[in-house]
Amino acid sequence: MQRTQRGACSARALRLGWPSKAEVTLANEGLWTSSNGIAFIIRSEALIDGIYNDYRGYATFGVGHLLYKHGSFLLAAAKESADFKAQILKSHGVKYLPCSAPFQDGFDDLTDAALTKAQVAVGAKAQSSVDLEVEYLSRTPADVLQEDLVSREQTVRRSVKVQLAQCEFDALISFQFNTGGLVRSGLLTSVNKAMYRAFTALPANPTIEQRKAAIADIRAQFAKWSKSAGKFDPGLLKRRNDEADLFLVEANGQLEYFMTGRSPAMLGPQWRPPLL
Repeated sequence: MQRTQRGACSARALRLGWPSKAEVTLANEGLWTSSNGIAFIIRSEALIDGIYNDYRGYATFGVGHLLYKHGSFLLAAAKESADFKAQILKSHGVKYLPCSAPFQDGFDDLTDAALTKAQVAVGAKAQSSVDLEVEYLSRTPADVLQEDLVSREQTVRRSVKVQLAQCEFDALISFQFNTGGLVRSGLLTSVNKAMYRAFTALPANPTIEQRKAAIADIRAQFAKWSKSAGKFDPGLLKRRNDEADLFLVEANGQLEYFMTGRSPAMLGPQWRPPLL
């Protein structure tokens, strides 16, 4: 019975012109975070050339790469060190220990002081915690960011069932990078409904009113993820709005062209929608 039902479903999908499961799975395999998408994330997260404590007080490296859920022991030790206190820099409102620190005289003494602090705070995990910080100070933020993007890209490719435009992919990567919540979000559900713009793989296009409603819904779904520790955060709302703006570039462009016949100024006079 199960085999018959699956066969009937496949036949119905083929008859209606919907993409097969294999086609859906591969819909975004050719997409990677663009240079514009990377720049967007860096603007949103800030690029710090070293180790710092994020807004929660957690040790973080480079572009928002969480080391562990505790403050940096090296940074704490540096603040109390006559040799390293002056080495602490400030950027984007945060103080950080730069990647150049291991090349300074006395760094071994600094790691010993950090280890003492770590033993009090995390016990048996002290050595591995300090070693992790030392390891990351030998790396570059750009390399770590590229590695971090891989898992986010895999999540977006696996979970989104419609073929995305580059701007849409980049926006979802930023969202997943910051929240880690795409798979359980209403945003994913709204995107997969495929009502916010035309898709070449689908048999029928949404109407103007359907597109308007879907665009508004997607913007609202982004905005829902604007809380930090359960409290509304204006900074996060701004980021969600920026991500929504980026995601909806193609959809708004299609809608404007569909309604007026004019190419959106932001996309240039040669822009044409792939399908109306």
